[in-house]
Amino acid sequence: MNHFYLVISSLFFNFPLLFFFSKVERYSRLSKDFLQKNKMECILAGLLFLNLILSSFFWINPIPYNGIHILDGIFGKISLLLFSIYILFHKKIGITRKIVFLCILGLGLFLFYYSNKYSREDWCCDEHVFYHFIFHVMIASGCSLSFI
Repeated sequence: MNHFYLVISSLFFNFPLLFFFSKVERYSRLSKDFLQKNKMECILAGLLFLNLILSSFFWINPIPYNGIHILDGIFGKISLLLFSIYILFHKKIGITRKIVFLCILGLGLFLFYYSNKYSREDWCCDEHVFYHFIFHVMIASGCSLSFI
């Protein structure tokens, strides 16, 4: 039953989506071209929504290496790459926020490493769930930087 904590932590991906939709609402009143000018953020929001759905569905019934698990992993890696490229090289934010993102990314990768380590020893054990839960929180935090 530990794995239900990971269903909950997958829902943390809603927070960056709330930032995105708040930004869309705020700026669309000023400019009808908001979505056209921010195509990359729209793509990232779509990917994040897909990650939220795949991750939630997977953790409801976490059978390792099934179809949903594989898709979750593929789209998670695509999202990681695209969010990182966008934040580090495209988004016009200060160096401090980029360093914060790099710290979150580093911590997220560290947490994922330990989640993976413990999952190989004992699938859905307390340590696996703990590290993966915090990983989801870190990733959601990092994604939020794309939309603020």
